[in-house]
Amino acid sequence: GAVHSMLVACRQTDGKVLGFAEIDGRPTTDEHAAPRPYMCNLAVCPKWRRKGLAKGLVQQCEEKAMQWGKAEMFLKVREANDAATEMYKSLGYDVQFVKTEEMRGKPPQSVVLMKKELTLPTENVISEETLQTEDSAILQQR
Repeated sequence: GAVHSMLVACRQTDGKVLGFAEIDGRPTTDEHAAPRPYMCNLAVCPKWRRKGLAKGLVQQCEEKAMQWGKAEMFLKVREANDAATEMYKSLGYDVQFVKTEEMRGKPPQSVVLMKKELTLPTENVISEETLQTEDSAILQQR
């Protein structure tokens, strides 16, 4: 069956949503291949950026992919988004290719497909407990 998870980072004190990411299984161009795990729609509230929430959400998506028995995860990022591209590279993602495509009805732009082999030991993942620090956030699966 189809797999899909949404992860939400919420402020512990009042439950305000601070970040979000999705992971699902997407078909490949090979019609005989199993769907591959694909993370999308990563977003963090501007005031909460550069505090580890995005990395925590990405790592939780990776954990979900491994729970599904997958050994790799894919994502796309706009080529012009240097901050996101550098963050993904710091987490072990490699560029697969760059292509021009239309995203959500906007003019065509260059996007980068990135992939990571999921071989990280669990202890390197930012856990929910780590994110439950004072005035920080917790990850909730929806």
